[in-house]
Amino acid sequence: MLCHQVAACVLVIILSVLTYGTYALPQTDGSAEVPPLPNRPNSTVQLHYNDTNKDVTTDIAEVSTENSGDNSCGCVCGVPNRKQRIVGGQVTKVNEFPWIVALIKRGKFYCAGSLITRRHVLTAAHCADGFNVSDIRAVLGEHNMMSKTETVAVERKLTKAKVYANFSILTFNNDIAVLELESPVELGTTVRPACLPADGNKNYTGRVAIVAGWGRTEERKPPSSSLRKVAVPIISREECFNSGYAKNRITENMICAGYADGKKDACQGDSGGPLHLDAERGFMETVGIVSWGRGCARPNYPGVYTKVANYLDWIQEQIGDECMCPPPS
Repeated sequence: MLCHQVAACVLVIILSVLTYGTYALPQTDGSAEVPPLPNRPNSTVQLHYNDTNKDVTTDIAEVSTENSGDNSCGCVCGVPNRKQRIVGGQVTKVNEFPWIVALIKRGKFYCAGSLITRRHVLTAAHCADGFNVSDIRAVLGEHNMMSKTETVAVERKLTKAKVYANFSILTFNNDIAVLELESPVELGTTVRPACLPADGNKNYTGRVAIVAGWGRTEERKPPSSSLRKVAVPIISREECFNSGYAKNRITENMICAGYADGKKDACQGDSGGPLHLDAERGFMETVGIVSWGRGCARPNYPGVYTKVANYLDWIQEQIGDECMCPPPS
């Protein structure tokens, strides 16, 4: 869409942001409120991790982290640090998802991401588009942001942020980016990369996925200090078309997940974080990136996630020769 008058362009952007918001948090420098960057979504969307009568239980089998004989990377991906079941929305076990990354801008947490190689992080485009990478730090191995002793977090500056070329700030289509860390991280129990989808054509409709993040826990409450998780079912495009969103807002590059009556969702502060599924052999695949939604956990408005499977070739181009850990054998 082309705007021929400045006033008309500004109005379109304002209406878009007010109606449909990303799940990023506003930025501050720790002392005074920093005005949002031009054309940057500044939504008040929130999230619920409240338990409902539709709790979903997922059993997780123990997975070996031993390397297979043909693993030249010397590592494995997608192995969570848990054996217990996931029931509804709750605080995660410490380092339960060892690939999740907290993104800090000017001293304040604002987005999340997933480690995919020793020096690359997958996140949402709106968490990086137009930002100065020198202002952003990636923190790995974090759990409770208020605790100085619970975990030993690993911090890295960024050297590069590659946003997908056709990302649209108005529609959030192609909401994906790859960040490059200044130096590789050491992999182990508390820091481990995520697995990307093995099959780009697989249909995940009906599967129960897990979204994790430090986002807000209720509509008008602050972000969670501890990492939380919630189970949400992935719905078909047809079901998403029949929700409250206009059909042209849901593209083939998006996944919708949530309940018809709301109450469970990702939200402000969760942007860029992973939506994962348990794979056949017990490890987890990151199939979505927290992107946008109307409000938070509202009835008939499921969360919308970037469909990672559509970008596997592009992701490979961004990481270059960097080794990508395979799933456990």
